[in-house]
Amino acid sequence: VPARMELRNIEGRQVLFDGAHNPQKLQALVSSLKSFTSAPPAWMFAAKHSKDMTASLEIVESFCDSIAFTEFFQDQPVPYLKSLSARSSTLTKKWRRINPNPPLGAFTGPHIALRTLIQSTPINQLIVVSGSMYMIGELYQQLDDSVKHTKLQA
Repeated sequence: VPARMELRNIEGRQVLFDGAHNPQKLQALVSSLKSFTSAPPAWMFAAKHSKDMTASLEIVESFCDSIAFTEFFQDQPVPYLKSLSARSSTLTKKWRRINPNPPLGAFTGPHIALRTLIQSTPINQLIVVSGSMYMIGELYQQLDDSVKHTKLQA
């Protein structure tokens, strides 16, 4: 099933896509990850503005080495679509209340966030992409438009 514990190789990196977007699904994802690896992964996270971001981030923080926040639909011409995404700056503020370490970045597009994680985390570290099916769908489109899951263009 796409975006449900879906592992892809992108530029030689293991990237796990999971559409978990609420505390219950994120807890299940973290539990699954812990059975898969003992090393906390790097995360890329986005959320719909109406979701319980604090509870979700607390769960992610429980098994997270580093994190990058992003937004989705920011290139869309329709204001309503742009308004669906929580701002990465809002996610960063909520994160800093939970964890004093700053995120790797707050980005307006998922392809830039993933590029940053690929470039700034150890090559053997798993990268988890979660929080929003909208964001994953947008990222899949960008991956498909680049070179079919082998190289991500920023």
